[in-house]
Amino acid sequence: GDQPELYNHRFVYLGGVDLLVPGTGIFAGVQLTGSYTLDFPQAPETDVDRLASYNGTARSNTLIGVIELPFARDTMKIRLNGLYLFEAEGYMLIPEYRWTINDDLELLLYGQIFGGEDTGGSPYSMWDKNDNIGITITYLF
Repeated sequence: GDQPELYNHRFVYLGGVDLLVPGTGIFAGVQLTGSYTLDFPQAPETDVDRLASYNGTARSNTLIGVIELPFARDTMKIRLNGLYLFEAEGYMLIPEYRWTINDDLELLLYGQIFGGEDTGGSPYSMWDKNDNIGITITYLF
């Protein structure tokens, strides 16, 4: 903690649960990942840990979730992925629709939705105007 150009020691953690609902094919998962920087309160304002922190806290916690619903005999799937960064108060959602038309042709419609508070250096608030949608057609030959 005495060299402001180096990252301090930290605790890093990841925990989660994924499950496939029996008899349905529905998949759901949730995970929490984060870190806690040691010696953060004593670090000078120019310390690399302070400059990389959100809202000036020693913590960084991100909740990640997914749910996927297959239907039409698994030829179509709707999926929603997302994450929320607590300290930055920002989020990203990624909805998807996938259609396997036949063995060699697939259609994917997807999007990215960003949002968050305009405080604490949230990357998601900076990307708030960059929501997008896309389409991919894959042909295997």
